[in-house]
Amino acid sequence: MVEEAPRVVLTNGLRVSGFSSVHPFTFVDGAVLQGCTVERAQALRIDSKESESPGIRGTTDIALKWVMTENVLAELRRLDCLEDIDIVLIPLPLISALKDGGHWPSFAKLRGHRLADSVSKVCHIDRFCI
Repeated sequence: MVEEAPRVVLTNGLRVSGFSSVHPFTFVDGAVLQGCTVERAQALRIDSKESESPGIRGTTDIALKWVMTENVLAELRRLDCLEDIDIVLIPLPLISALKDGGHWPSFAKLRGHRLADSVSKVCHIDRFCI
């Protein structure tokens, strides 16, 4: 069992949990969802498979395919069942891995953040990515 993820309540009442990002999320209402610990982030990493092809001027282009792990799925299931969380913020590679693995529709609370401003990096409180 990994340690608990950070949580915050937004001014619109949404109860948001982090999943594995060590970086904090600041929302337009001023709320801050603290980052997870490095230990939690390491424990909840997904795998990747790389395929290489020739790139520009002797470089190598790498295509990544994200692969789900059982420990990540188990933690996602646990968080998705908690009644005191409305949204669990997950990274885009994890959304991709869930969709590629056929797991995406089975989770109700998983979302990616949506930036309100790409310069200040503040997130919307009422718009999330699926």
